[in-house]
Amino acid sequence: MRNTRWGTPEELASLIVFALSDVSAFMNGAVLVADGAMDKL
Repeated sequence: MRNTRWGTPEELASLIVFALSDVSAFMNGAVLVADGAMDKL
């Protein structure tokens, strides 16, 4: 389902913290899209 609102700074910060953490260490070559599914128009 598509969002109709802008993401908050906290939501974007959560993605950045995840990407920089050891939890994402197994990810390789992934594109993390933070657009609220706006690309699904």
